[in-house]
Formats: sequence, structure tokens, C-alpha cells
Amino acid sequence: MSSFSKSLIPYQTPIKRVDPGEVGGKGWNLSRLFHFGFPVPLWLVVSSSVFDEVIRERRRSIHDALTGIDFTDQQSVLQASTQISDLIVHSELRSEFLEDLLASLEAMFGQEALFSIRSSVVGEDSEENSFAGQMDSFLNVPLARMAEAIKMVWASAFSSRVLLYRHRKNLGLMNVSAAVIVQEMVQSFASGVLFTRDPEDRGKQCLISAGYGLG
Repeated sequence: MSSFSKSLIPYQTPIKRVDPGEVGGKGWNLSRLFHFGFPVPLWLVVSSSVFDEVIRERRRSIHDALTGIDFTDQQSVLQASTQISDLIVHSELRSEFLEDLLASLEAMFGQEALFSIRSSVVGEDSEENSFAGQMDSFLNVPLARMAEAIKMVWASAFSSRVLLYRHRKNLGLMNVSAAVIVQEMVQSFASGVLFTRDPEDRGKQCLISAGYGLG
């Protein structure tokens, strides 16, 4: 494998070597659950450094789009979100990185495996800000669509709902950094989310939202 393999953080990485700044909030919590012995579907994380590298040359355009938003005008937010999304979705992943990613996934899961592609933004799923349901996930993704799905997850970090959430919470718009979780797909009978604090008022009670079928 090339040096780009350091941008892939597999599930069995020792917890002491897992940096929340590289794997994001969700990736960090998955690692904790795994090392506590919970039956977590296996995964690897595309480090936030890959996202940072891809958008580095586009930061100026992203900055201009964000500073031009009128948050009292929903159309203005949507226009900026669409502009940034187009920049990210049409970016190119380095061939060395993509080769490493696909080779690692094929070695771990096989060529015919399907995956759940999930966001793990740095700072999400924290005590102060849950970001629950804000970013997009993509289910049953084959290896052939991996690059496309990863870029779409990145783009969703600038969706109109995320921009409005960040603005409402007084979070920075310019310092977004996103890892991506590529996780073994489970064809579930039932799915749900357990909130360890109430996501509306941060009350100290657990809340479960669940239903039949895929999440």
C-alpha cells in the first residue's frame, strides 16, 4: 500500500491511537463501543485529513459562498449549499488514496460486499451538539460507487440544514472538517437511535427512536 493508507483508520486500531480530530465524533464513539466489547458492525474511517486535502484548493470559493449567506432568506442558504456541494461532488480523489481504500475494503469484506457510508464530522455527537440527522448517509453502497458516496457525504456537511443548525448554535461555518465511516452493511430487521440525553432540551434521560427495517 502507498503512504495514503495512513488516511484509513480501521476498526481494530488501538483506542489510544484513535484521534477524535481524525475520525470525528461518530467514529470516535464507534471505536469506544468496539473496545468496550459491543457487537459493532466492522468499519474503517476515511480520515478527516482526506477531506481537508480535497477542499484545500476550494477553500476560497467555499469561504465566499458562506460569507454571502443571508440567514433570513432560505433561498440564500440553499444557493450557497448547492454551490459548495457542486464543488465537492465534482472534485477528484487522488488515485493512490482510492486504490488503497478499495483494496483495504476488498481485503476486509470481499469484492461483493455492500456498505453503509456515514458522516463523522469533527465536533459532532458531542455533549453540547448532537448533529443528529443533519448529515446524509448512504446504504447498500458497492465498491464501484464508493468514491461518489464519500464525496456526497462530505457535501452534506454543508447542506442547508447543517448551515442553519451551525448558525443557530453559533458554531463556525469555515472550520468544518469531516471524516467518513465506511461500515459493513447490515440488512436489519429493526433500526433505531439511542440518545443518552434528550436532543431537544438536553434533559438527563435516554430517548430511543426505532422502527422496522433499515435505519
